[in-house]
Amino acid sequence: MGSYTEIKGDLIKLGLEKKFDMIAHGCNCHCIMGAGIAPLFAKHFGADKFPLESSEYRGAINKLGMIDVKNVDGVYVVNCYTQYDTGGRQALDYEALVLCFRKLNKRYKGKSIGLPQIGCGLGGGSWPMVCKMIQSELKDMDVTVVIFSPLRDETSLM
Repeated sequence: MGSYTEIKGDLIKLGLEKKFDMIAHGCNCHCIMGAGIAPLFAKHFGADKFPLESSEYRGAINKLGMIDVKNVDGVYVVNCYTQYDTGGRQALDYEALVLCFRKLNKRYKGKSIGLPQIGCGLGGGSWPMVCKMIQSELKDMDVTVVIFSPLRDETSLM
């Protein structure tokens, strides 16, 4: 049986430090990683170059609920296709999110995973609903939700 924890921090930094077996984020089906945490996944882990991000899959609705997983320097990085369109009002597809979580739980049982508040920023999802989905669907994984909290610049306090 897995665990669930919420912490404040920087998911990208923790991923680069290999604090989890895997990290994941939500993606749209149009191969656009221009806002939210997605550009950071692209910059640091090449998530914009994963197989389902190629032009042949641009705009494919059948990507909803799929996961694209790649081992990047010892940490598995996951694109979860949780919304068809780019961010905006109610872009998050809850059914697609559940499918992504079920696939992750089945394939990576016993692993640790770091997540942002997936689908609840630009995707417009409800955090209480998503939190319940995480806890019910990723029940066999050790889940850490990293609530973004930038490091304070100590020099700015002087």
